[in-house]
Amino acid sequence: MEYEDYGRKMLIYAGIAIVGIFFGLQAMFGFPLFKSFESDSVSDARVVIKDASGTCVLEASDKIPRVIQNCPYDKEEIVSITFKKGSPDIRTHNPKS
Repeated sequence: MEYEDYGRKMLIYAGIAIVGIFFGLQAMFGFPLFKSFESDSVSDARVVIKDASGTCVLEASDKIPRVIQNCPYDKEEIVSITFKKGSPDIRTHNPKS
């Protein structure tokens, strides 16, 4: 009986430790697991740079530079973009009407 209680306690402690480690790692990296459930943000962005190869760098309201390869826009053009908050990736982009 005594050994069964000891094993059960150790199992509970191990479970608590695993949950604690999981949340500790999430906290260290800014809770990336929970950020994946956030909805997309839509913002107007200005084309800041367009190089000779056709790559554009845009700056949206959150000040994170975002890149579009084979960019159809001109420098200083305003583009409507959809993105995840805090992420440099652009999901969709359309010319601002």
